[in-house]
Amino acid sequence: LVTLGQYEVAEGLAKAAREDNVMSHLLNYQGAMREVSAFTADPQSGQKIKARFDLVCRYDGDPDLLKQIPDWKSGDVIIPDIKTSESQSPEQFIVRDVVNFGYWISGALYRKVFSLVTGYMPRFWWLVLAKDKDGDFHSYVATLHDDDWMAAALEVDQQLMDLARSNLGGKFISPFANRVNIGRLPHYLRSGGK
Repeated sequence: LVTLGQYEVAEGLAKAAREDNVMSHLLNYQGAMREVSAFTADPQSGQKIKARFDLVCRYDGDPDLLKQIPDWKSGDVIIPDIKTSESQSPEQFIVRDVVNFGYWISGALYRKVFSLVTGYMPRFWWLVLAKDKDGDFHSYVATLHDDDWMAAALEVDQQLMDLARSNLGGKFISPFANRVNIGRLPHYLRSGGK
C-alpha cells in the first residue's frame, strides 16, 4: 500500500521528470529499450558479470532529441540510470551520492558490461529526481568527466581481479576488507560450486 504522502512525492517527482526536456525525451524516447539485462565475462579475470540497465537509448536521427542533446552523433548510445536524491544540483549529487553510495563503481561496471557485449562504449548519465527541504521537486542530469570514468573503470577491473583471486582460494576479499571481517565464501559461490 502507498500512503497519501508517498503518492504525492511520486507525483511530484514524475512531474519534475516530465518538465525536464532532456529527461522527458530520454524517458519517452520511442527507440529506447527499457529494463535491459546483459551478461558476459570479464576477459581479464574470467569473472561472470552482469548489468540491468534502466534504459538504453541509441540515437537514430530523431531531430527532437538532437535539439535536447546537440552533441549526439548517429549511433551514440546513452545509458541513463534513474536515481532519487536529496541533492539539489548535479555537482552536489556527484560529491554526495555518487561517491558515498558507490554509483561511480556501478556506472563503470554498466559501461564495461555494455562495451563487452556490444563492442561500443556508451555514455552513462544519472537522471536525478530530487525533493528539497521546502518540498519542491527538481530534476537534472549528472555524469562524470572522462578522467573520472577511467579511474572508476580501473577500480572495477581491480575488484574483478580480487574477486577472481578470492574464488581460487575460497575466501572473499572485500574491497572494504579494512572495515569488515573477511569471511569464507559459501560453496555455491565458489568457482565450480565446490
